[in-house]
Amino acid sequence: MISQLGWEMLQVKGAKTRLVLLYNAIHQLIAVERHLYLIPVTLPTCQFHSQTFRQISTRMNYHNYSFYPRTIQQWISLPASIAEALSIEEYKAGLSTHAIP
Repeated sequence: MISQLGWEMLQVKGAKTRLVLLYNAIHQLIAVERHLYLIPVTLPTCQFHSQTFRQISTRMNYHNYSFYPRTIQQWISLPASIAEALSIEEYKAGLSTHAIP
């Protein structure tokens, strides 16, 4: 029924919302202390895009599924064409066509 209506699954919609919020934090469109959690990866690799951040490792599930650890992991999996978008509209358009796991 959900596919007939053209609705997204709740998990996918939540993931896209978190990714848009992270994009806003990265580009300083919202006031958050991003330097505490968003630590850029200093070694460039060909498998990641230029906006890659260090993953936050944790042993506790309550922290593992919180905003930053969960969303950074999804952010790293984005293609460079989406993660390096120059505007929020371009980012949202790319995100709407990308399959979120």
